[in-house]
This record gives sequence, C-alpha cells and structure tokens, in this order.
Amino acid sequence: MASSKLRIVKTTYAHIDSLKGRLREADDMECRAWSGMSADHALERGFEDSALCWTGMKGREPFCCFGVAPFSMLSSKGIPWMLGTDDIAKCKKFVIRNSKPYIKLILTMYTELENYVDVRNEVSINWLKWCGFKFDEPKRIGVEGKPFHRFWLKGEDYV
Repeated sequence: MASSKLRIVKTTYAHIDSLKGRLREADDMECRAWSGMSADHALERGFEDSALCWTGMKGREPFCCFGVAPFSMLSSKGIPWMLGTDDIAKCKKFVIRNSKPYIKLILTMYTELENYVDVRNEVSINWLKWCGFKFDEPKRIGVEGKPFHRFWLKGEDYV
C-alpha cells in the first residue's frame, strides 16, 4: 500500500472484488459456521442486501467493508455486519475512531441492531463490546452448530 491515507467511502462492486480472497480467516470461519458460505460470498450478499454500505480504504486499497441490512420489510431492526482483511489490525485506531459515529448514523434508520458473532472471533467480540453492543450467552446455532453470541443494541440506549 503506497499511500497510507485512511478514509471511508461508499462501497462499489470494485471494492467487493478487491476484498475477495483477502478476508480474515476468522471472518471466513464465522461465515462458514453460520451459513455455510465463504466470507467472499457473504461479502457479496451483505453488499447486495444492505441499505447502507461503506468501505474502509488505506490509500487505494480496501481493508474492510461494513453495512446494515434490514431485518425485514416490516421491521425497524437492522442487521449490522463487517468483514475485513488482516490489514484492519493496522488501521485499528481509525476503525475505533469511526465506529461510534457510523453506528449513530445507522441508528437514524433503524431503532435496533442485531446480529450474531462466533465465540471464536474474539477480536470482533471485543470491538462490538467497545461499541456498546449487549450480548446473550452463546448458543449452538448455524449450519455447523458452533456457539454464537447474539449481540444487539437499541437506539434509545445508545449515547
């Protein structure tokens, strides 16, 4: 990565294509355990299903993609998600600095956010806790029956 300029941009198909094959092993394991699909496939689906979707860039290279998909057409609940490359660790301060402002933005569209995280994905769990998400005890769910935490956040509780 020649330039280290960090920024967040609206996601394009070019970003998705650039991220494919480079996503973190922990993200790939989580996606496969949950749905049976690779992180690359989950990234495509997340982008296509999301009402809002952004890409973290370091120079001209994407290092993560995140967004929120509607839970259903009749619900005000959103499904937040993020998938990243190993380079996300090099951009940790940038991710931390921008996390809460983007969550606040997402909460202008959704009153509640909810998703699941693999208990093995400790980096993601720690980040989600820092962001203010609450957690249920893990349950064995998903296509592989691995333990996952449900995590959620109600907009009215978010400061």
